[in-house]
Amino acid sequence: MPLSDTSVKSPTPLSLPPLNTQYSAWSFSSAARGLVVFVALWIVGCDYIPDRPPLIPPKELNRAKIQADAAAKLIEAPSVGFAGDWESWYGYYLNNQHVGYSHTSAKRLVEDGADRSEANIVYEFQEQLRFRRGQSISVQHLSQSSVETRNGSLQNFESAIKVGPLVSRIAGTVANGQLNVESVRGTNRKTDRIVWESNQRGLDAIEQSLRRTPMAKGDKRALKMLLPHRYQLGIVELFCTGQSATSMIDGSYQSLLEIVSVEKVDGKVVSEQVLWTDDEGLIRKKLRSGVGMVAYRMGRQAALKDAIEEQDLFDATIVNVSGSIDRQSETKQVAYVVLPTEDLVQAGKTVSVPTTPGQFIRMMEDGSVRILVNQSADAVRQGFSATKLQPSDGDLKPNAFIDSNHGDVRRIATAAIRGDLSQEEIALTLARTAKDLLNPRPTSEGFVRASTVVQKTTGGSTEHALVLAALLRAKGIPSRLAMGIKYVPDQEAMAYHVWTLAHVDGEKWISLDAMTGQQAAADRITFVTTNLNDGNPFNAVAAVLAMMSRIQIEIKSAVY
Repeated sequence: MPLSDTSVKSPTPLSLPPLNTQYSAWSFSSAARGLVVFVALWIVGCDYIPDRPPLIPPKELNRAKIQADAAAKLIEAPSVGFAGDWESWYGYYLNNQHVGYSHTSAKRLVEDGADRSEANIVYEFQEQLRFRRGQSISVQHLSQSSVETRNGSLQNFESAIKVGPLVSRIAGTVANGQLNVESVRGTNRKTDRIVWESNQRGLDAIEQSLRRTPMAKGDKRALKMLLPHRYQLGIVELFCTGQSATSMIDGSYQSLLEIVSVEKVDGKVVSEQVLWTDDEGLIRKKLRSGVGMVAYRMGRQAALKDAIEEQDLFDATIVNVSGSIDRQSETKQVAYVVLPTEDLVQAGKTVSVPTTPGQFIRMMEDGSVRILVNQSADAVRQGFSATKLQPSDGDLKPNAFIDSNHGDVRRIATAAIRGDLSQEEIALTLARTAKDLLNPRPTSEGFVRASTVVQKTTGGSTEHALVLAALLRAKGIPSRLAMGIKYVPDQEAMAYHVWTLAHVDGEKWISLDAMTGQQAAADRITFVTTNLNDGNPFNAVAAVLAMMSRIQIEIKSAVY
C-alpha cells in the first residue's frame, strides 16, 4: 500500500528501541492512576473511538454550571445504609458492538459467631474490554476487591490489571488516618501515602450513594472518593437533569433519571460520564462521554457474550493477516510485507522493524517493510539488512526474572546434559528439557521468576522462554528473550508470542522455542529482544503491543 500523500518527502518512522536498549523503569504512580483506561486507549488509538452513538443523547454538559453549583454543595459523607447483598452485570458497547462486560457484587463479610449487622462489606469488581485498532485486537481485564464498613468507610482494596501480557497489581490499606497504596509492576514497587479523612469514600461510592438515596431532578451531590481505575483521591460531582426517554440495547425506550457525573482531581476535570437510573437509584445505563462507550445493565449471560476466559487473555492479543503458512512448524524461510495502518499513512509516518538474529529487513520507498525470516541463513540476501547484535554481560548473568543461579534451575540444567556436547547441542537439549518440564497451558501470571515457573511446572510462551533463558545461562550460554508475533493458522492471524535467543559457540545466535522444544520456525516476526537485566519487561512488551496496533501484515511466500 503506497503512501496516499505523495507530497510527504520524509515520513517519520515509528521506531522500536534499539535491540541493546535497556528499558528504563516506568513511573508506577502513572500506571496506578490510569492503566485500565489509558493503556487500552493508547493501544487502540483515537481512530477507533466512534462519535457519540445515536441513543437520544443527554443535553450538552453545562460544565460551568455544574462546577459553580458544586462550590455550594457539601461533600456527602459515609452513612449507615447497606440494606443487603446485591450484584449487577453490564454489557459494554462501542458503536453498537459488544466489546466487554463488568460485574459488581456486594456481600457481607460474616465470620463465625460475629454479629451480621456489624459485618464489613466486600465489594468485588470484574471488568473486561476488547479493543481493536486496524488489524490488531487486544484485551484488558481488571479484577478488583475492596472491604468497607457497613457505613461505607474504606478499609482496604486490591486490584490486578491485565492488558494483554502486562500485569500490574495495586493494593491499599487505611490505617492511622492515611491510605497506604502499594503498586507493583514487575519488580518495581512504589508506595504512596494519602491523607484519609472520615468523609472520604471508597471505590464504589457512586453506586452506594444512588442506591441509598435516589436523586431527583435538580439534585446535586458530591462524593470525595478513591476514583475507580485511577486509584487517586478525587471528587465526583453528580447533577440530575431530570427524566429522559432513554434508548436501551433491545431498541426499547425507558423513562429514566439522567445524571451527569464529573470526576475531578485537584480541581481539574479528568473524566465525565452520564448515568441513567430508575426511581430506586439502580443504574440502568452509562455513557462514558470521552470515548463514546455505553454500558447497559443486563443479565449475566448477555453481559458475558463473547467474553474471553482470563487465562486466555494472552492468546487474544493478535494481528489479523492476509496470506497463510502451510505446515508452519516446517517453515525454513518466510517472506512478509509489513505496512503502516491508514492513520499512520495519513500522518506521514512509516513503520520500522528491527533486524534480529534470523530476521532480515528491507525498507521500501512506498513506506512498507520487507521482512525475510530464515533462522539458518548463512548469508544475507542482497538488499536486506542484518543484525550485528553482540552478547553482553547482561545476557549471561542472573537477574530478577532469569534467576539462573537458583538451585532448582542449576540442578535441572546440570541433569539435562550428558556427554561432550557443543553449545548449540546443549541449547537444543535444554529447549527440549524446558518443553518436557512445563505443562503448556495458556494460564499465566505474567512475568515471574524462572525458578517460580519451574516449581509450578505450567505456563505459556512467556514462562517457557524465561525458563529456557535461565537454563542456558546456568550452563554459561548467553540468552535473551525475543518478543513478537507468531502465526496462528486457525485464526488467520499472528498472536503475541515470546521465545528465546541463545548465543552459541561464540559465533552465532540461534532462536529456540521452548513451547515446541526445537529451533524456532520462520513463522514469526520479532519486534524486541531483551535480556531483562533491568528487571522491568513492561516497556518491552508495551513496544510490541504498540507495533501490533499500527501495522498490516501480508504473508508473501514460505519455503519448507
